[in-house]
Amino acid sequence: MIQNDHQLLTRLNIDLTPISMKHRALGNSHLSVTPVGLGLAALGRPGYINLGAVAVKWNDSLAEQLDALVETPETYWHIRSQLAWN
Repeated sequence: MIQNDHQLLTRLNIDLTPISMKHRALGNSHLSVTPVGLGLAALGRPGYINLGAVAVKWNDSLAEQLDALVETPETYWHIRSQLAWN
């Protein structure tokens, strides 16, 4: 039986020791920064632009079958009002 998280990580051969990153000064500000791997296309681009990549073709016959399974609220309340326990 695994006693703690460290034993689990060791058993799964997962190493969580921090990776050393190179620090450098940011321009003349003397701020210590690390390199960031962002491409220029990712900067300022709204996320919804990339949603076209997951577009799914819509099947009209399937949509009609789904519509047949759904009743309107009016129909629901009409049927519910006629139930014996109401």
